[in-house]
Amino acid sequence: QWREAPENSLPAIEAAIEDGAHVVELDVRLTSDGVPVLMHDDTVDRTTNGTGRVDELTFAQIRELRLKKGLGGDQAEVTEQIVPTLAEAMEVLRGRALINLDKAWPFREEVLAVLRETDTVDHGLFKGSPDVAEADAFMAANPDVLYMHIVNDDTA
Repeated sequence: QWREAPENSLPAIEAAIEDGAHVVELDVRLTSDGVPVLMHDDTVDRTTNGTGRVDELTFAQIRELRLKKGLGGDQAEVTEQIVPTLAEAMEVLRGRALINLDKAWPFREEVLAVLRETDTVDHGLFKGSPDVAEADAFMAANPDVLYMHIVNDDTA
């Protein structure tokens, strides 16, 4: 709900749930020290008052940044909102909505660890377009995981 709060922020999650959402799509990226945080782009440039690639910044560096209003951009006002961790988002979502884990497939093990730590595995919807063997292996190793396959010509 980026219309009422910064994109991928905890207030945006709250607003989406209050609007009646049963599933919230959030974008997950890993910091250079392996912390899953909410961020759509490869960089923090558009949505925060900082610059740089998420995977080249530490969690401590990311935590110093502030989110911009709405979808961000050069003209967007900076807010007091911080970049949330996936764990923080899961605490807000617990018992209230599912999460569509966008962009998380490449580091699904780290994301799954957070869901296990927060006891919210049943809230997470993993999605990706790996080959069928890779998807099967992940689901076989984690039968409690919800998975949605993104079908394209190479992964049908």
